[in-house]
Amino acid sequence: MNLFKRSDSKEIALERLNKVILKDRTDFSADIMEKLSKDLIKTISNYMELDKEKAEIHIDTPSEGDVPILTVKIPITNIFKETQVD
Repeated sequence: MNLFKRSDSKEIALERLNKVILKDRTDFSADIMEKLSKDLIKTISNYMELDKEKAEIHIDTPSEGDVPILTVKIPITNIFKETQVD
């Protein structure tokens, strides 16, 4: 750390604000995560048969400053030749 270097408070404040906004956006309630999981499974089920009981869907933030990552692990039991939706 350089004690004589002038820090740019605008950049520091903007960086902190971005981190707060990112944190706020990734703090989903259990209800929202449940709805997200159901929507993802429903949509993917139009194209393939899934083992819904073994589905794992969650959001990770690896470390401070990194963007959140949506991780979806759903075993596929069959892939449809055509979509199941008209």
